[in-house]
Amino acid sequence: MPHPASTWLTLRAGLRDLLLEEHHRPYTIFKSFLSLDNQTPQMITFIGERTKSLVMQKLRFGARPYESISGQVHLRVDEETAKQGSPLLLADCELHNLSFLTKAETEGYMGDIVQRPLTWHKRLSQGLDPASLAHLIYAKLIAPFSNVICFFAEDLGGMQAVAGVLAVWLMSFSNRPSDLPFSTRPRVLILTRCSDPTTFDEQSATKRFMMDLGRESERKNGMIAGQDNGKLKKAQLDEILSQQFGGMRVVGYPDLDPGDSGARAWRSLRTRILKDSNELQDRRRDSLVAFSARHFKAFFHLACDHFCTDIVSPFGFIRASRLQNPVPQDLSLHMARFIKQVKPSQLLNFAVPMIASALMFDSYVSEMHGEDAKSPPKLIILTLK
Repeated sequence: MPHPASTWLTLRAGLRDLLLEEHHRPYTIFKSFLSLDNQTPQMITFIGERTKSLVMQKLRFGARPYESISGQVHLRVDEETAKQGSPLLLADCELHNLSFLTKAETEGYMGDIVQRPLTWHKRLSQGLDPASLAHLIYAKLIAPFSNVICFFAEDLGGMQAVAGVLAVWLMSFSNRPSDLPFSTRPRVLILTRCSDPTTFDEQSATKRFMMDLGRESERKNGMIAGQDNGKLKKAQLDEILSQQFGGMRVVGYPDLDPGDSGARAWRSLRTRILKDSNELQDRRRDSLVAFSARHFKAFFHLACDHFCTDIVSPFGFIRASRLQNPVPQDLSLHMARFIKQVKPSQLLNFAVPMIASALMFDSYVSEMHGEDAKSPPKLIILTLK
């Protein structure tokens, strides 16, 4: 069966390794944007199953209803925002529903699908099941590109089950998914059904969930350490949470009845989710990491490369941005030669500022993201090289 045009990520079993498939067809949605270089898309990630799909329809995320497709991640755009400065991307995640991995017919580059082997998978003491692999992809690959991550408690087995999933995110491997500033990490919303969203006590529900998350994290920490008691202090858990997320709240949504009742509650919930996403986008813009559509696509390709070879180290956006502009291996030699030509009395007021400015401008290459990025002065760069 051919994949829908929105299929973004899938998993397959190769001859020697497990394969992560990145489908490039979904990137054609960027054609509806006004400018790939000036618009900075923001992404909301939805993790669940049937309830997730129904809620997305109620919230009018997407121009038309989408069926729940198990075992895949889909990338879509909210057409209402396509012409805005920060178009809304939707990551529709059901990869965790895989019960087994189908075999790949071929391996390597297949037209609009790029297959990458998970080279680290065999090095693990115990192999990961498809669901665990999927949550690893969510946490390490998709989360750094997300503004808001929505978990649907009803689909995932209840609040306790969601706490267990997030505990795995927090305690497994490295806690930092990327080198983005802590203030720009995605916010997490746990969506749960309630009889009346207007009277839903979000603060109390969040407090109860955080207690569950603390217990699950302690249990997971004990399993990793090989101890019966992996007790975590509140300060330790808060530190781990701050490294991974920019906030966590439990939010109620109304009954999924077929009629139009509760329309106000759905509008309110949509506004709430968009508000959180927009606030994160403002923070990313202030930190100059609100990437253009072109850079979003390029960085995600590189993040896939990194994820498939290294699940311990955070993905380095800075390092990735310099792949086409590497630091010369003999840089220290050239710097030493330059300093030898400078009088000792001019080291602080001439040589140090010259070297610092050269390094800074060499980092901000032509067409790099950021409002003030300009081409580096060729004379300064040539002086060092």
